[in-house]
Order: sequence, then structure tokens, then C-alpha cells
Amino acid sequence: MVILHLVLAVRRLTREGAGGEQLARTLNETFIADMDDSMREMTFGDLRVPREIKQVTAALLDRHRAYTAPLGDPHGHKLEEALAGQLRYLGDSGRFAIVDLADYMHRAASRLDCISGKDLLDGNVEWPDHAHGGPGQR
Repeated sequence: MVILHLVLAVRRLTREGAGGEQLARTLNETFIADMDDSMREMTFGDLRVPREIKQVTAALLDRHRAYTAPLGDPHGHKLEEALAGQLRYLGDSGRFAIVDLADYMHRAASRLDCISGKDLLDGNVEWPDHAHGGPGQR
């Protein structure tokens, strides 16, 4: 869920020029640094952490690529397909509410698209309620 929100925020920030791009880069770097710290706190071995961080970074970039383009098509099923593909490593994607998750991501992207660049760069962002009650809600 953290990466999902990170992708949404970065997607919007990159349209705000140099300041937005710098903040997007900082968000990604902060996420990676936090993962590094968390792994060390969980007593991952010092030799193992760099390999794990390399995998986390690759996964983050993969999700950016997988989710960003389908977010531009709110009526298609490409985002559902991308989510199912990215979550496949966790087992049967049927146990996840993929339709609901895609709906949430579209609503969040739409909300982010509507806020001013100043509010965005100032961190004045409100995420939509996860319990939408619309199509696909279970």
C-alpha cells in the first residue's frame, strides 16, 4: 500500500516542474532509505541488506512503470491487470479486491490531478476514503 500511494504521488509530482521532480525523487529515495533501516532493524545481515535493497528498488521502479500508464485510462481494465500481475508473487490474486483497489487508485489519481501545484508541493493532500461504495465495492 505504501508503494501504491508513492506511485500516485510521484505520478502527480512529476507534472510540477523541477520542484515536483525533486520532491518525487526525494520521496523515492526516502522510501528506499526507510526500507534499508527497517531491514537492519529486523536484523537482516549486513551483507544481505544491499541485495535486498536492490530488489526493493527494482520492484519500486517496476510498479511505477506498471501502474502509471494504466492510471490514464480510468474506464479500462489495464490497471486491474497491472495490479493482478504485480501482486501475483503473493499467491492467488483472487484473494485480493483488485477491482476495488483499481477503483481506489483511479479516485486517488483523479483527486491528486485536481489539486493545485502549490497545495501538492506544500503537502496538502487528502486521500480518498477507501470505502467508496461504488462499482466493484465488496
